[in-house]
Amino acid sequence: MKVFNLVIDGKPYRVEIEDPWAKPLRLIVNGRSYVVETQNSASVPPQPAPVASPPSERAGSNPVAPVSASVSGGKVTAPLPGKVLSITVKVGDQVKYGDEVCVLEAMKMEQSIKSPYVGVVKAISVSPGQNVSHGQALVELA
Repeated sequence: MKVFNLVIDGKPYRVEIEDPWAKPLRLIVNGRSYVVETQNSASVPPQPAPVASPPSERAGSNPVAPVSASVSGGKVTAPLPGKVLSITVKVGDQVKYGDEVCVLEAMKMEQSIKSPYVGVVKAISVSPGQNVSHGQALVELA
C-alpha cells in the first residue's frame, strides 16, 4: 500500500493506494473510499513518479488553481539494473523532490537517480560498487 500526504489549496489529505496500476484505481482519501478511472492506457512497469513542474511553468498550460503536493517519505528504488557509482546523500540529509540521491551505471551510461519524495534520509541500502537489480531499494526517506 502506498500512502501519500497531499496538501491541496492548504488542506491536508491522506491518500492510500493499494495497487497504483490496478484498473479501476481504488483509493482511500481521509478514510473515505473512492474508485477512480484513469485516462492513461499505457501498461508500463511501476517506476518512481516523475517530478513535474507546476502547471504555471508548463508550456501552453492553462492552470485552473495552484496545487501543492507533498509526498513524504518512501523508498527510492532502482529504475533499472546497474552498478552504484556514487551516493550523493547521507543519513540525516533533507531531500526535496528531484534531488539526486545516487548515480547508477547501466549499459556504460551514468543514470542520475532522483527522489520522487520529500523527507529526511533514514537509511542507505547500497554502497558504491554494488550491483543492484530493478526495483531494489537504494535510499529510504522518512
